[in-house]
Amino acid sequence: MRIKYILTGLALTALLSASAYSQNSRVQFNSLGWDFGEMSDAEGAVEHVYSFRNVSSSAVKIGSVSVNCGCLELDWPREAVPPGKTADIVMRFFPAGNGGEVIRSAEVFDDRGERLATLTMTAFVETEYAGLEDAYPVTLLPGLAAQREKVSFGYMAPCSRDRKTVRLANLTDSVLTLKAICEDPSSMLSIECPGCIGPRSEAVMVLEYRIPCEEGLCGTAYDRVLLMSGGKVASKALLADCIYLEKPSAEGPVPVLRTYPSVAPLEKSWFSRTYSGTVLLENAGDAPLEIRKVISDAVLGLSDGTILAPGEKIRVKASSDQTQFRAELFTNDPKRPYKELIFKLTQ
Repeated sequence: MRIKYILTGLALTALLSASAYSQNSRVQFNSLGWDFGEMSDAEGAVEHVYSFRNVSSSAVKIGSVSVNCGCLELDWPREAVPPGKTADIVMRFFPAGNGGEVIRSAEVFDDRGERLATLTMTAFVETEYAGLEDAYPVTLLPGLAAQREKVSFGYMAPCSRDRKTVRLANLTDSVLTLKAICEDPSSMLSIECPGCIGPRSEAVMVLEYRIPCEEGLCGTAYDRVLLMSGGKVASKALLADCIYLEKPSAEGPVPVLRTYPSVAPLEKSWFSRTYSGTVLLENAGDAPLEIRKVISDAVLGLSDGTILAPGEKIRVKASSDQTQFRAELFTNDPKRPYKELIFKLTQ
């Protein structure tokens, strides 16, 4: 199997909404997501093992699983898992029939029909093709194309660095000169771009995030990479993103952040051109939950350093002149250190 890069399960969580990464408090998985990397659709099945521990005081038995694609198969233990014991679930992915960036998930239920976890996988599947045009679907400039438009780095710790590649192709019969810049000059993203690409040839551009060594540093990075050739600037930018934070400790009692609903509906104010909505935050864990940092362009009734005691619930109101907006929360929940709250006007 030809795998060019592997992401950790933690990194995968940044590719999807955090609401898809819930797990029942009776079980604790070593990871909830896995990236199989790049592969050909002509290759056979690949698999990954998800291990979990029964952290409850009674036996847990898996009753069924539900997958969102016929390309997934799961093998799970048919016998009950005693308290304190571990077991494995094997996820098998068949790439045939898939192409490009692939995200698939499987829900795991116990024998009473209660959901235990949502397991997710991703991959970049290269399809067998007749020419470069089929393998490089993202057009940047006339004659210049990329294999993908988005590059997600997932979670990164302070004082760390990570590199990912974007494959480019010259679809013309002439040499293309090439230059790439990050739209934000203060970005933590650096770019290694080939100076030119030969006729009907491929090349690799390298993107690298370097997170500063600052205690308590947390945030998100969203960057646009612009390519230029022959004095022309690409009409479409390549997108890179990452979430950087110090992973909270999972030792001893821990907080558990829960939010409801997954998308908070907005209502228009009768007296101003603003839209407001409310979301419920709950600490379902056994230790205090700290909202370490809040990032939002909206007016939010939540501030850095807010503490929720075990079992405590609070309602958070947000308002904005936009019909859709979000708020990013960084917490000390080891399973969900980053949570994105979505607010949207519904008709």
